[in-house]
Amino acid sequence: MLPRDRLLFVGLAGTAFLAAFFFMVLRREDATLGTPVVDMGILPAARWSDVRYTRGTLLQGNLGSQTLRPAQSPYLLQGSVRVPAGARLWVEPDTLVAASEGARIVVEGTLEVHRAAFVSNQLHLDRRLWHGLTVQRGGKIVLRESTISNASAGLTCAEGGTVSVSGGGVIDTAAGFVTLQGCATAQIDRVQITQSRVGFYLLGGSPVVTNAILTRVFDGFRVFHEARPTIVGLTVRTPRHAVVMHAASTDLPIRGLVLPRGADRAALIIDGTDAPTHRWRDREYPTGRVIVQ
Repeated sequence: MLPRDRLLFVGLAGTAFLAAFFFMVLRREDATLGTPVVDMGILPAARWSDVRYTRGTLLQGNLGSQTLRPAQSPYLLQGSVRVPAGARLWVEPDTLVAASEGARIVVEGTLEVHRAAFVSNQLHLDRRLWHGLTVQRGGKIVLRESTISNASAGLTCAEGGTVSVSGGGVIDTAAGFVTLQGCATAQIDRVQITQSRVGFYLLGGSPVVTNAILTRVFDGFRVFHEARPTIVGLTVRTPRHAVVMHAASTDLPIRGLVLPRGADRAALIIDGTDAPTHRWRDREYPTGRVIVQ
């Protein structure tokens, strides 16, 4: 093979590899929340682990009103578990819920959790974890001093959902909190997000985030066109990249931003200064600015 032909062959092979990788990432995104929200490929590295709990109380299918108690822990979450409209699931303090690969809890009724923990029951080298908590139309999730770990997205507020979180945190996720278009109410206070790719992935709604602490989070916020968040009190520790990824058309004020000593604020905030325009639904919009107050 001539050198010129060899270079052409290498170039075509490289292009094919990149195309295959791109479509693989898209397929993983679609499997994450049923919508292309979070790319599973951006998860932190996970150590190999076998199933943590083989015995416990099985949790699957549609759940009626009931209480999860620590004495019956761990609860083994399997598949897509649904809390239907009119049902109330109460999780008592010190209760442990261990989710199998691909499991999730979808809330259309009410889920109330106080000082409990949701974990993955398996960790894989290929990062196929569980999919966290999702609240849908008419549903409500209340979390108090509770933790979610090793999920693709810790908590997702979909259209018509209501979220109230105080204390606790999210660990080792692709995204800590996600708000989609039509999220009715999301109040998130005093949470800690650790070792995650994106702290807050905001595609819609008007979430109120107060007194959040981000540690080893690659992107603190990704704010998109239809989201209108309020951010008051944000502490960033050991940032990997940007505190705020801002792709919204209006300015985003942040009151009370605390960065590591000596950090360059301009290097950690990516907004309209860096990318004056962005595309949203095949249209181009001006990108707003992050205004630190």
